Amino acid sequence: MISSKLHVIDSDPRRRAKAAFDFSKHVPSQVYESVKEFIEFGPREGIVFVNDDCDGDPLSQLHAHFTRMGKALPVALYARTPQTSRVVEAVLSGAVDYLTWPIDEESIHTVLEQIVERFASLDVAQGRRIDARKKVALLSTRERHTLQLLVEGNSTKDTAQILGISPRTVEIHRGNVLRKLGAGSSADAVRIGLYAGIEDEELAFR
Repeated sequence: MISSKLHVIDSDPRRRAKAAFDFSKHVPSQVYESVKEFIEFGPREGIVFVNDDCDGDPLSQLHAHFTRMGKALPVALYARTPQTSRVVEAVLSGAVDYLTWPIDEESIHTVLEQIVERFASLDVAQGRRIDARKKVALLSTRERHTLQLLVEGNSTKDTAQILGISPRTVEIHRGNVLRKLGAGSSADAVRIGLYAGIEDEELAFR
């Protein structure tokens, strides 16, 4: 199901007028001259469709705004000639899609539905990451180190040698990790650790 409103951000008056006209045939559309104007207006629902030629980094500006607002909206970027490196960067930074302008009018409805579906998937993943980080935050420093080494695939013996403790103590720490994370197995604990991004943390104990 398509969102109740589309927000078009584009500094070019002719382009944003055409975008609003084309999209309004499928969903109510509101246009903005800049990300600043969009933020001042403060919509809390809908799809944000922003031209990547806007001043500054529109995606970073929007994400900062959503963080302050406590609610994210799906964002799709568009440009007349998308550069592959920029598309990759935008998607890795949270853009739901990156489109080539102009969009075929017959494809608009499908494009909007895909954006909603992709955002729903990203939203679920983001929720899992937030939940995982909350759980990992409950661990003590030594339990966190134990989880990091578990995520790396280290055995109990290897972990004991790296941390300078006995294998029995490692097993106690692992038991505490599973209990605090609500994990039914070591595999579940690894999954939670990966969602929390613990593998990217510096192993300060080495």
